Amino acid sequence: MEHTPGPWKVIRKDVEGATYGEPIKSVKIVAPDGTIICDNEPYYPMELAEENADLIAAAPELLEECKAWLSSYDGWSDVELAKRVDIATLDRIKFTRAVIAKVRGE
Repeated sequence: MEHTPGPWKVIRKDVEGATYGEPIKSVKIVAPDGTIICDNEPYYPMELAEENADLIAAAPELLEECKAWLSSYDGWSDVELAKRVDIATLDRIKFTRAVIAKVRGE
């Protein structure tokens, strides 16, 4: 699994509004090498665009943290997990595995 390396950052910029000449903001998520990860449409509700951009920009760090936490259970079979962790932790492990699989496109 490969993705554009992080950390990603959010760049907010005021731009001229296309419809009424009112100022609007542009939001881009950019990788360290300048690659644009995503760019909002100017008609998108800006407060949602900014909140979504912050979440998207945190994705590489969130993925690495999920993988690091899950590595504590590397090599444990499902039977061993069921014996050694409580139900809540087992549910978190399953959820984290599912999230990582989603990131991989599985």
